[in-house]
Amino acid sequence: MIVNQILQLARDTLQDQEKIFWDDSELLGYYEEARRVLASERRDKRLTQDVILNDGDEYYSPVGVLRYISVKDDNGTDRPLYPNDDSGLSDPLGVIVIDYDQIQVVDDTIGGVLTVTYVGLPLNHNLNDDVRQGDEEAIRYYILAKAYEKETDMENFAKSAQFMASFEDRLKKIVANATMGYQRSSVNTIQSYYY
Repeated sequence: MIVNQILQLARDTLQDQEKIFWDDSELLGYYEEARRVLASERRDKRLTQDVILNDGDEYYSPVGVLRYISVKDDNGTDRPLYPNDDSGLSDPLGVIVIDYDQIQVVDDTIGGVLTVTYVGLPLNHNLNDDVRQGDEEAIRYYILAKAYEKETDMENFAKSAQFMASFEDRLKKIVANATMGYQRSSVNTIQSYYY
């Protein structure tokens, strides 16, 4: 199935075949959001990149990160990840996730290079690209949830909530059946750090 077919299925439910309320770019934006959520939770495309530490610098900007998985320094020490809420400031080995493209290293004198393992941002799709097999239904639910969220009346709010619940149900099944060796992070607060 291609992206355009997913959008057409969503339009059928939205009863907006003429693209009056939701144009292709808006629905494609929701599609891209759904793909990022799926990639993050499924931990697709595990990549690594090295971050060279400089004395006196606390903040570093890894590129293309969707979700942080782990950080290890060149001494082979695992560096724990912390959310941006001051909880990691007392841990000299701590790495604080400020944003998807910025981390704070509490003590940059321990180890000169950090190897960051992360889920990379998926490439943007266009209307004729193929949808990953098995993701079609979850993505359609996500698009519908976001589209109905745009409307302000209670009926559409209820539809949005129902479609988001359906998306989350499909997401659980996708993660449970993932062949990528999914395992939960020990730092649960980092799990929502996808963009």
